Amino acid sequence: MALKEPTPISFLKAVSLCWKAMVSPAAFDAIEKDDMKLLERQPDSIEHYRIDAVRKGLGEALIWCLSAAAIGCAAGWLAAKAVGASGVAVASLGVVGTAVLLWATLAIKGWDIATFSNNTLTERVNRWIFRGLYWIGTTLVVVAASWNVWT
Repeated sequence: MALKEPTPISFLKAVSLCWKAMVSPAAFDAIEKDDMKLLERQPDSIEHYRIDAVRKGLGEALIWCLSAAAIGCAAGWLAAKAVGASGVAVASLGVVGTAVLLWATLAIKGWDIATFSNNTLTERVNRWIFRGLYWIGTTLVVVAASWNVWT
């Protein structure tokens, strides 16, 4: 099985790659071709336990969820204190958050872009966009719920 370690990419570089993938596919494709050359030259990684990938995913998902909940609760508390009760705003945030969650769920690509390494830039950008949209949607839903609770 060809398991490759992905090229390390910073958060800002990941955001930049997601942006390029959406607005300039040709520029993204050129970057991905260069990254593929680096990926193909790597030796296969030695995998101790396949379950480690699942465990790592669970840990990362917990961080995403807790950060969305914490920021959503804080923003809801601030909105409740600054604006007070606002049924329209709360309902609007809940609807927009739910729409973003649905958008992320329907937009995710799976087998049609899958490779054996699962580490091409296209696959990684796909996951980053999905997680980013899911984080935004969850945060908005939590803002709406906590705003309602704090008023």
